Amino acid sequence: MKEKDKLTEAIRSRKDIEPARISLRKLLTAGNMEHYLKLCSDRIAENERIDGANTQINFADFPDLLFNSDGLWDCRHILEDYLPADALMDAWQLLLDEERTNREVNSVAAAFRKMKWQDLLKYYIKWRARSRKEDAGQEVKPLVCRWITAELRSRSPFSRIWRKANRALTRFYVRVKYRRLFAIMRTAAEKHN
Repeated sequence: MKEKDKLTEAIRSRKDIEPARISLRKLLTAGNMEHYLKLCSDRIAENERIDGANTQINFADFPDLLFNSDGLWDCRHILEDYLPADALMDAWQLLLDEERTNREVNSVAAAFRKMKWQDLLKYYIKWRARSRKEDAGQEVKPLVCRWITAELRSRSPFSRIWRKANRALTRFYVRVKYRRLFAIMRTAAEKHN
């Protein structure tokens, strides 16, 4: 997803962009080593590298793991047994670049969120007038106007209602779809306590 699309999404959702992660399955598939997924996951777990923050279990695709740049760096010695070091360093560099981009997008979206609506309108009018001039950059100025418009729309009561309804429907869907898993976890927790 491009930076401008990420920013529009962050503005509309009123949340920061999720951190960048890379899948162990995709890494191994890229190196034609996908049949070693379970073995590699087990080795990472045995070395206690799964911390839930930098290295996470991908519950939607178990035994897959998800890494951020720190998790990939921590597990690189294990992963080098399955993949070439240059491929791992390329993936790590891509993750670092993606995390930097996400931080920048999140900071710009936070700046839009902090602005008062009067200031947003003032800037919209200012950027709109600039975009009509011939010497102005033709791509940047309409984008700024689009971001300001998205911010103003995301503050409307209808957008708030839509976000709340969407979250409620998503929670309901997850509860229905994974009710058996939640029941198993609940009984296991009761037995443990």
